[in-house]
Amino acid sequence: MQYLIGGLAEKCGVNTETLRYTWSIAMKQSAVTYMISLFLN
Repeated sequence: MQYLIGGLAEKCGVNTETLRYTWSIAMKQSAVTYMISLFLN
């Protein structure tokens, strides 16, 4: 999956480091959202 994202990023001319940074933030946010939803349920 990450290889696929990296390949798409290179084709679109997106900086891979920026993409990884954004990806890690998205993962952290989804983890936090998941924890909150578990807590509320």
